[in-house]
Amino acid sequence: MSERLKITANKQNLFFISPTSEGFCYGFCLGKDADIHLTFFYSGDELKCHVTDKRNDQTQWIDFPPQSVEELSEIFRKHHGEWLTTYHGNRKCWIAVGDLKRKIKKYLEMPEKEGKLPYEFIEGKVELDFQNEKRWKKVRIRDILDSWEVSFIEDNGEIKYIQPIDENNMLCWTEEEYSDFLDNFVEFLGMDYLVNYISDHIGEEKLGTLVEEKIKQK
Repeated sequence: MSERLKITANKQNLFFISPTSEGFCYGFCLGKDADIHLTFFYSGDELKCHVTDKRNDQTQWIDFPPQSVEELSEIFRKHHGEWLTTYHGNRKCWIAVGDLKRKIKKYLEMPEKEGKLPYEFIEGKVELDFQNEKRWKKVRIRDILDSWEVSFIEDNGEIKYIQPIDENNMLCWTEEEYSDFLDNFVEFLGMDYLVNYISDHIGEEKLGTLVEEKIKQK
């Protein structure tokens, strides 16, 4: 896994996520005017986080639910438990092949020390033209169990992304469900607290200006 992941826009670093000894931290890459990050970590059986403002060396502890890994797991099961489903041994899925697969893996395979993920890729769309044999291939789900693949199935008229986890079970979700998951994931990890802190101490307008100026840099 990469030691640090940076999300970029127009090839400029905007946001970073980096592991720590007990968890990870994340924040904006906007220079000394917004040198603020949030640290999320485990302490015993508890989840804790705090915002660090490097401009004045201040640390603000945050008390937010969930308070434990068990609570976090229960929240995930409540919202996304239906993602876990069984599949028949001979059921097939479509996987990306050729140039399409190489382009996707180019962004998702991170270097050892530092990876970069373009925002343009996050917001991008993949054309699901499964009839195009140069881009897609149909295989048994079990055959991709031990490999990384971009894989989809059609289920009750809906196209769903899948990830097999063993010979009988897989995770399966729609694009809308995945979008909901990202919203919940961001909320779980205290992103709202970081944004609110920055808004209170820097201002939303100033933050927006810093982001725009960074993107316009050559």
